[in-house]
Amino acid sequence: MQKKLITKLATTFLLLATFTTQTAFAYNFSLRVADSSTDKKTWFELSTTPGQTIEDSLLITNKSKDPLTLNIYSTDASYDADTGSFHADHDGKIPEALGEWTKLNSQKISFTPFQTKEVPFAITVPEKLEDGEYYGAIMASPVLEGNNPSGTTIQTRLGARIYLTVEKAAKEIDFIGLTYISGAVTVFLIVALIFWHFYHERKLNAI
Repeated sequence: MQKKLITKLATTFLLLATFTTQTAFAYNFSLRVADSSTDKKTWFELSTTPGQTIEDSLLITNKSKDPLTLNIYSTDASYDADTGSFHADHDGKIPEALGEWTKLNSQKISFTPFQTKEVPFAITVPEKLEDGEYYGAIMASPVLEGNNPSGTTIQTRLGARIYLTVEKAAKEIDFIGLTYISGAVTVFLIVALIFWHFYHERKLNAI
């Protein structure tokens, strides 16, 4: 029977330690936003409009002297603004929102010792989508190989959070159309004024 232990980690939002009967893996890799201007953040804050595609990437580093192979996948997530808690769905749950819209170029990546690789991804937002905040994550978990019935395994699952704001684009004002409308109104007012003037002139002459 498997036992699970959840441990907090400052630089990432989730670390799951699972006791199994496979070859042991220590916590030996890290994830962060690839954009150097974000000061090595481990989360993405993105915004877009319905129907658009956002492209971005994250950096994954093998921090050990041993080769490493990771499974990379996207998930949906939930966020509680009151408590600040962020929870990514487990890897067995099929994503239906942001995790499903997020597509990775690779789902399994191998690293040499101390190697860093950039992992691109794209988020395609559905065209008919309500404004709001959507949450997801890109997760990485070591590929466990071998079989050691007498051993204990600590398997890590780390993720980069994604906060996505979706807002419909404001309608552009048709200045050309407004010009035509404004011109037509002006002509109408001038014509109305001329008729009003001649009408009163005729009434004065009749007196």
